[in-house]
Amino acid sequence: MSKDKVYDTDAVVDALISDPARRDRHHFIDTVDMDRVVTALLRLAMEISVLRDRIDTHESLAAKTGAYTRGDVDTYRPSPEEDAARAERRKQLVARLTRDLAQ
Repeated sequence: MSKDKVYDTDAVVDALISDPARRDRHHFIDTVDMDRVVTALLRLAMEISVLRDRIDTHESLAAKTGAYTRGDVDTYRPSPEEDAARAERRKQLVARLTRDLAQ
């Protein structure tokens, strides 16, 4: 990810909470159900684990082949199509997490 592209996670969460589709609900989560919280946390942990493994693979391959450097990764700018796919993937992850919490 480019250094100049920073995601404001607080703004993203605020946008999700204030989503007009959620207006029928009075609260983001009505009650705390620890089973749902644990499920969501486990989903996040699994996602992070997979991402770390994939990043490690890319860094190992880059070091072995010299195909690209960390600097190349830091300055990479995705195409509009790639950016849209990433946004959709993030949206789906958030949807799965909120589903886990709201069931």
